[in-house]
Amino acid sequence: MTTPSTPTTTPRRTEVLAKLMRILSLTEERELSCPEAFLLVDYYTELEMEGENVHGLMPRVAHHLHLCGECFEEYVAVRRLLSIQIEDETED
Repeated sequence: MTTPSTPTTTPRRTEVLAKLMRILSLTEERELSCPEAFLLVDYYTELEMEGENVHGLMPRVAHHLHLCGECFEEYVAVRRLLSIQIEDETED
């Protein structure tokens, strides 16, 4: 009869587990899905660039962007485009 072997914990596994635990600790009872956040990211970014407190006005969007790398990339892209648009408007 063989005894079950204990899985070894590698630094990579430990890192992945720590990241997963951090994300789980940040979850909330009601969160936005990616499609929901995607619909709001333009408006969120416009408000932010106008100096509004978007964390207070749209906390679920802010929270989602904090957790989701793909949606955060979309936010960064929208922010860049709006910055270019603002620059173009000020040059005219």
